[in-house]
Amino acid sequence: MSLMRSSRIVWAVAFALSGLAVVVIFGLGFAIVHLGRSARAAEQAERVRQVDEARRIEAEKQARIEAALDVIRTGDFIQVRTVCRQLGKTVPPDLLPRCADAHFEEASSALAAGNLVAARRAFDLSVTEGVSAKRREALESHLHAREEAAERKRAADAARAAREERERKAMAEILARQAMGQMLRDRYLDAGADIKVTVSGRQSDRIRLSWVLFNDVWAHRFQKDGIVDSLCRAGFRRIDMSDGFDWGVYWDCR
Repeated sequence: MSLMRSSRIVWAVAFALSGLAVVVIFGLGFAIVHLGRSARAAEQAERVRQVDEARRIEAEKQARIEAALDVIRTGDFIQVRTVCRQLGKTVPPDLLPRCADAHFEEASSALAAGNLVAARRAFDLSVTEGVSAKRREALESHLHAREEAAERKRAADAARAAREERERKAMAEILARQAMGQMLRDRYLDAGADIKVTVSGRQSDRIRLSWVLFNDVWAHRFQKDGIVDSLCRAGFRRIDMSDGFDWGVYWDCR
């Protein structure tokens, strides 16, 4: 009797648990379906938002373009050429003459002010945009003549600058050779030898050393010690050594 009662209780509990499991599974299934629907709805809403945003951006872009085109149609030349450069090749063909006129006016003004770079840039834009051949030829002739004159001036300035640089360098070398002559004189005096050192020539490129005790021994030492080479590297073209009477020797620097 007790065993039958226990068995009924077990079956009752098992039945209750199975029912609960069914409820839980059904609930989970419902929740999953609901979540899936919510996710799809969110995705759909995001796609709609993105499409709306793209349309809004495109509408704003078209509005800006239309506003820019209105400036080309009705604005002054300064405004027109600014917008024409911003739009570039996207300017409609029917508005290109306005761009051409604005850039042609800019080229004329820049040329009158002497700004050839700005004049050429604006002129080339006006030609690209279709300025008339008659207007183009008149301004291009004047512009070309001014550019050639400016190029001649630049070439002359460059030549003058190069000449002045050569002269400056030559003068620096002259002063360096004069200083070297004085340095040699001081060095020999410090050594107790009264050797006269004279730098001469238009470019100070000749040096003469004179001392009564000079002879072949001194000449040999002068060359062996590298003094001749040093003087030649400094730009001296001729080096003379003399005893002041009948002995002397010289070196030509090549």
